[in-house]
Amino acid sequence: MSFSPIAIVGRSCVLPSALSPQQLWDLVLRKGVATSRTPVGRWGIRSELMLAHANEPTADRAISDVGGYVEGFVFDKQGFHLPADFLDALDPVFQWLLH
Repeated sequence: MSFSPIAIVGRSCVLPSALSPQQLWDLVLRKGVATSRTPVGRWGIRSELMLAHANEPTADRAISDVGGYVEGFVFDKQGFHLPADFLDALDPVFQWLLH
């Protein structure tokens, strides 16, 4: 089997508890956990209003407030040749992709 040569020109990641490949590797080595309770204000309303009771789940409620949340990411807008206010208004997921 033959493969065309490729060049790896960089590597990056934006993950819960790991904003770089080195942080991800450190998390794996220490058998860390990348999930946490929902940060205050993340849902835009009080958490207790979003959570379903264990015995009464509903379609408009979450069953858990534990998830993988990216914290501490700072988006560098330099070099994109786009207006800063446009880049600021992007959803964080798109900023992560551009990063």
